Amino acid sequence: MLMSAAAASLSLIPFYSASSQGLDVYTSINAIAYAENNSAYHLIKGTETTYNRSESAFTFNEFAIGTRYKSISFSLISRYEWFLGFTKDTMELYGTTVNGTLIEPDKRYDLDLKTNHIKTDGFRIAYHYDGFEGINLYGAASYLKARELMVGETSGWASLTGDCGDGFECYSGNLDLSYTYTEDKLFDRQTNAPESLYGYSFDLGVDWQLTDSVFTSLYVQDVYSEVLWDQSPFTDAHATTATSVIEDGKIKVEPVITGYEGNRDFKQRLPVKYNALLGYSRQAHTGYIQGFQSYDTLLVNLGYQYRAGQSQYLFKYYPLEQAFGIGYKSSIFDLALTSDSFDYQKTSILEIRLGFSIPLYR
Repeated sequence: MLMSAAAASLSLIPFYSASSQGLDVYTSINAIAYAENNSAYHLIKGTETTYNRSESAFTFNEFAIGTRYKSISFSLISRYEWFLGFTKDTMELYGTTVNGTLIEPDKRYDLDLKTNHIKTDGFRIAYHYDGFEGINLYGAASYLKARELMVGETSGWASLTGDCGDGFECYSGNLDLSYTYTEDKLFDRQTNAPESLYGYSFDLGVDWQLTDSVFTSLYVQDVYSEVLWDQSPFTDAHATTATSVIEDGKIKVEPVITGYEGNRDFKQRLPVKYNALLGYSRQAHTGYIQGFQSYDTLLVNLGYQYRAGQSQYLFKYYPLEQAFGIGYKSSIFDLALTSDSFDYQKTSILEIRLGFSIPLYR
């Protein structure tokens, strides 16, 4: 039982890794930004707006350019990855900080924040094996040289206790912070950026034609990874009571902070990214359900694909995020766009895919 055309075109394995009998050159851009119940643009920029209670936000962008000969591919890659996981109280407190307003009095805010941020360049070697009937396997190894780092966690609580006199508002709380970085964005510590000694990552994938009509695809990116930093700056801090002052018409909170700053070797792990798809195909029509899980986030979409000759036309919908997507794929081009708003500054989810593959000979 060979893989159907629908299964091959909807494979979650990077399209440039598909089996070929000749020599191709290819390039691809994959980008996704997501902020639960909020504008991804405003959250990333840190601008004043209404921030809704939520628990996660991330962006992942990857550019690749390379060549493929039969089942082996080699590509140069550049990646940018940014993730925040937090409690709903943390997002509410962040919104008041950005907008310069007070939190609710006599309410305890339970705070927890995780971050993982990295920029890398490198190369990837991939192998695509289709020796089993109805099953295609994919494996890839990447070497990464990192340029930016921020990994850390904050936990504790805070509350507004009332007027301290002389126009000040008093906060009480207990907050522990530990993070490692290339640039200190919290306390503006002056330090030299650390060097990335080495980094690597492995990916796995499989396509399986279950019956003549039913197929599935699974792609796990960064199933195991490690980036080693040499003498990376870090800060361990503890914040307790705080007061607020008015600056330029906005409230600025000034906590009492104690802690320690230093440098240490640091191993950074990249979040594992799970992609899964289950589809049903009949003649030129295909329906499917697809899921993505990573960064403390689960995104699920429903899709429909229509095939006309060598071309596939794709439509997808995220029920919870109410986002729509369209796509087109041919033997050379692969284009797709998904969003929940026509205004990019209002989108909570934005996906872009752009790629092409040019055969040199067959």
